[in-house]
Amino acid sequence: MVRDTQDNEPNPWSAIGLQAALIVNKLRVHAQLTEKQNPPENDEGTTGDKNSKTAEKQPDEECAYIEHRLRDLAAWERKISGRK
Repeated sequence: MVRDTQDNEPNPWSAIGLQAALIVNKLRVHAQLTEKQNPPENDEGTTGDKNSKTAEKQPDEECAYIEHRLRDLAAWERKISGRK
């Protein structure tokens, strides 16, 4: 039996589809939140080893970069002021 489009009866399947979409959305959001809280492990099998190695290198490299930039800025200031 074909249902007329002019019926004033509500479509009983629309509420089910809406509830299914809400459930799927809640599951997706929950999965994203748990993924952010528990990052996947890297290839070595641990999450902190690689980050700790870069954290040990970073201060030395950062200090060298900062000193280099300060020397560049001082040279630029001397150039702009006319002093040598």
